[in-house]
Amino acid sequence: MEDKIIRKIADSYFVFFPSNGYFKTCADEKEAENTFNKGEPLKLVNIKQIPSMYTIHITNRCNLQCKYCFANSATANNIDMDKKTIKLIIKRLASLSIKRLCIDFHGGEPLLRFDLIEYALSICDQLLTDKEVVYTIQSNATLITDEMCRVFQQRNFVVGISLDGPLKIHDSNRVSSTGIGSFNKVIDKLELLKKYNIPYSIISVVTNPLDMYDIYQFFLQEKITKIKLIPVMPQGRAKKEMIDLEEYARIEAELFQKEIHSDKPILLMSSYVMLRKILFVDNSYMCMRNPCGAGINIMSFDEHGTIFPCDSMSGIADIHELSFGSVHDDLLDIYETHTWKNITSHTTHTITPCKECKYQNICCGGCKSDVLNYYGDFNHPSPLCSYYQSILDYYYSILLQYPDKVIEYMKLFA
Repeated sequence: MEDKIIRKIADSYFVFFPSNGYFKTCADEKEAENTFNKGEPLKLVNIKQIPSMYTIHITNRCNLQCKYCFANSATANNIDMDKKTIKLIIKRLASLSIKRLCIDFHGGEPLLRFDLIEYALSICDQLLTDKEVVYTIQSNATLITDEMCRVFQQRNFVVGISLDGPLKIHDSNRVSSTGIGSFNKVIDKLELLKKYNIPYSIISVVTNPLDMYDIYQFFLQEKITKIKLIPVMPQGRAKKEMIDLEEYARIEAELFQKEIHSDKPILLMSSYVMLRKILFVDNSYMCMRNPCGAGINIMSFDEHGTIFPCDSMSGIADIHELSFGSVHDDLLDIYETHTWKNITSHTTHTITPCKECKYQNICCGGCKSDVLNYYGDFNHPSPLCSYYQSILDYYYSILLQYPDKVIEYMKLFA
């Protein structure tokens, strides 16, 4: 296909550059023609910007024993972050020159130590008075109480919930140490969040692509929206073999076509993220770009105060050499660490087959943590490579066939 200006879609014009593998959105036809004539490079990433998102792993303990847990969390480890470490982390954040930041509480299951979360919030009140702070938490939801909801409500928390679909699918993986499923508890706690008008998001881990039909129908029936579906990765307790990624992509595309033709779509975040990456040349999605957002947009603190480039890297076993150091270190310059230099210099332009792929500027090799976990180093294409190639073929085809419907669908996420 030759480069061409796509016809006007809704209130925008688009230029398609197959040589680079992306669309460019333009305000009017004149801008589209100028863009078409001169081409448009990808927006460069400022690698020395100050990260704005910080994940704090309050504990590595969990009250569940999910069969695919990426962190291999367990109640037996009993490692909680101590108050000294919490205060040191927040002191570091207070010293930053940025005025807006996000603090994400994670685990294990962070609600096992809600007392430490409340302590952290009290220190934030003391030390972050000159900053606008957004709070989020990722939880299995089973421990949520009215008291917690009142805190979430007061602090405007956004709560991330793990829910894998209907009872049979969810309870096949997300179980207690005695094998009891957690579905009914999660559903009850969602009602509690609704009672207090607390916004929440849903992540569903897919272990069998054929389950996606029932998962989609469940969320449609329950009127739960903005769902992010992700394929299980062979990490932690998950099985070491990869699921059928091409079948996963085929079904995802099939569900997306249902979405854009539906009067009441459930809004698939996974589709939105991929289409956002295709339609806007801004490199805003930090998990799919060169370099990725690890250490640039996000950092993570584990239970000991060790600093990792991103949350998912802190879950990979035996890679403490990837750390930026510790919050307990007196002198800390992440820009001088081998880890930071290695991550920020990583590019798919030097990796075969990435450098020859028409989609290298879209997927950018995918999540670098996935690459590291699967292969042991960064110098490989994403283990999800076949998924990216398949799903991007599907999305480009759907976009060219139903441009108006796709754009109107994207607007629903605003």
